[in-house]
Amino acid sequence: MRNLILAISVIALIGCGGEEADNKTKSRSRTKNKAEASKEEGKSEDAGFDKETLFGIIRSIPSPLETSDLIFQLKAPFAPRMLSDVDNLSSYTTTDKQALNLGIYGADLGYANIYGEKSESFNYLKVVKSLADDLKIGQFFSFNTIKRMQANANNMDSLIYISQRGFDQMNGYLEKQGRTDVSAQLLLGGWIESVYIATQTYKSVEDEGLRESIAGQQVSINELQVLIDAYRDKRKFAVLIKGFDNLKKIYDSVEIEVIEGEETMQIINGIPTMASTTKSIAKITPEQIEEITKAVVELRANIIK
Repeated sequence: MRNLILAISVIALIGCGGEEADNKTKSRSRTKNKAEASKEEGKSEDAGFDKETLFGIIRSIPSPLETSDLIFQLKAPFAPRMLSDVDNLSSYTTTDKQALNLGIYGADLGYANIYGEKSESFNYLKVVKSLADDLKIGQFFSFNTIKRMQANANNMDSLIYISQRGFDQMNGYLEKQGRTDVSAQLLLGGWIESVYIATQTYKSVEDEGLRESIAGQQVSINELQVLIDAYRDKRKFAVLIKGFDNLKKIYDSVEIEVIEGEETMQIINGIPTMASTTKSIAKITPEQIEEITKAVVELRANIIK
């Protein structure tokens, strides 16, 4: 499996290296009551992740862009009804809800973009930008990057690379502010939505490659366990942690056979990159996929409500 970065799937949004960042962007105003709720209830609780740990986790899991591209290549019909409702935006008034749902909306945006659905993409673009402004990371959005992403729409490696640079910049910024919890929540939200989209699609398209992709998330969930464990003593994360633990318990029963390969050097966008030929073969039953599907639905429901 290619070593792809998550980059929260905010395809065509996050600026690369701060290029022409939109410094004029201001946070969207809320009503007075909602602003006060955010101030009192949404204070950041940084779990203290260091840059190396967080980036290592990010780079170890597949990108939602890769999942969406796989689904698109299967010629599965575009299914907007399974995506998170943009009308729920106004209810996300705390920092935690904003970060988790930014990850979810970002994955939805990536899915819509892969399918070339301009109207849906624009709707998700607006909510993603709005939440990013609320979290005070809207300054990393660059319209030059949008053009670059569009120009490389048929090159998945380039899309991932462009997104990677922007997410690294944003992550570094959040780390300096002591807000790595926001990065972690973006990561979790995007991953959950990616698995949700895959499992919902599998209901109608029982493809072998998609089945292996769902099963292969066992590796990802083991990596994400580090983030979850950091929040175990924080009461307001209790529901999220319970749902994640339930999903992990199911994944622990999935058998993954790893066939070791060799590492080779590839040149991607002019940069030498190590790629591994190691392969993972998932042995997952229909019953396990059904259990995973239900568990993801429940976990996601507690985030988007």
